[in-house]
Amino acid sequence: MAEPHRPPGGGGAGGESLGRSRGGFTSKVHLSADGRCRRLSLVLTAGQRADCTQFEAVLEKIRVPRTGPGRPPV
Repeated sequence: MAEPHRPPGGGGAGGESLGRSRGGFTSKVHLSADGRCRRLSLVLTAGQRADCTQFEAVLEKIRVPRTGPGRPPV
């Protein structure tokens, strides 16, 4: 029997970002922020997923909008 497809974040059925622990269902928020504590990207996963497994996913979701011509702001 083939295993059901699991999303990259390790969520359960349908990728609802719920995991199991001794305390019940848990979720984990992986995020990146700039120097002014503004959120740049956010990834939700099941609580038992390690932070290091989501590093690339968090970085890939960062988008810095351009306000005009030239390079994006720093």
